[in-house]
Amino acid sequence: MPTPWNRAVPVGVETSGERASARTRRNGDSTRASGDASADIWLRAIRPRAAGRGLILCSSTETAIDRALLGIEAEPVMVQNFDIDRDSRPAGSPGTFNFYGPPGTGKTSAAHLIAMRLGMLLLDVPYSSLEDSLVGKTEKNIVASFHAARDQHAVLFFDEADSILGRRLACVQTGSDEHVNRTRSVMLRELQDNEDVVVVFASNRARAYDPAFRRRIRHHIEFPLPDRETRVRLASFLLATRVPREPAASPQWLADETEGLSHAEIKAQVNWPALLDWFTRWRARGGGVLLEQSDFLTAIRDVRRAREQVAVNEPPSTRVEEKILSPDETPADIRAAAECARAAGDLPIAPGEDRSPARPARWDEPGPRDDGPSA
Repeated sequence: MPTPWNRAVPVGVETSGERASARTRRNGDSTRASGDASADIWLRAIRPRAAGRGLILCSSTETAIDRALLGIEAEPVMVQNFDIDRDSRPAGSPGTFNFYGPPGTGKTSAAHLIAMRLGMLLLDVPYSSLEDSLVGKTEKNIVASFHAARDQHAVLFFDEADSILGRRLACVQTGSDEHVNRTRSVMLRELQDNEDVVVVFASNRARAYDPAFRRRIRHHIEFPLPDRETRVRLASFLLATRVPREPAASPQWLADETEGLSHAEIKAQVNWPALLDWFTRWRARGGGVLLEQSDFLTAIRDVRRAREQVAVNEPPSTRVEEKILSPDETPADIRAAAECARAAGDLPIAPGEDRSPARPARWDEPGPRDDGPSA
């Protein structure tokens, strides 16, 4: 029988990550990474959660994770034994992942699975732990995170990664702008200098990434909303209990009814409320009650109503009317920002406008034409 893709490390086998965790516990409950007293961040790796059979993803996502893990194992062996040149390999470290997709599609659970499959601990670093208002502290915290992951033999996990991998600013006008660019540059350098550290980024807004990060991350894996085949597998897992149910409440039926919902919504907001409704009737009647389609339909209706209410309560979009302003009508601060962005190459040059930077003439260039004094 083939090994399941989401297999875990066998229980009772001490992994190298657990040995590192034991050393951490002997030295104290938490570790200030690399002993850097200037880094205001305490980092402690944890044993990853066992995802088990409940982590059911789209087949394309499962295949991509399998191939990425195979690459981590195979690349050093192939380089050492078969003389594969570095330039012939893809860009980025084989242990860099970008999980992107809507909320509730299993990105965080997959990060735990990556750590389990590699026999490592997991170091989850929230953005709030990295960010610091003091100059230079955020950059030191980023460096400390990579050092801690290496010291504790842990997978480094950054959730909501668009907060730290966003585009660098071409037009730097304030100290905050400089801080943003320095933070991005330090993260780029750490990714390049720590190819032995396994790093997982997760985001619902991967389009906001700076292109340089997209090039340095080897594996970009999409976590879409579950398709019908995935929903059938997920429903089969959720309904494989001793709870008696009517034949009409089948996995295929539940998959059709939950189209457009995420994995997390189907598990937590559809299946569990349906079970609670069944249990309420079962306890009141002393048994002899079946789990019915109506139990699920009530929960599904509540989920969809909540989605609609959230959409209704969102602030209305602002209607924008475009108007072309003359230079005299444009506010001074906007003109200054536009000049800065145009000089950086982020804005097109206005028609008929020459803003090419001055440069010294080459030895073989003709000098300016001298037609003599004008009449």
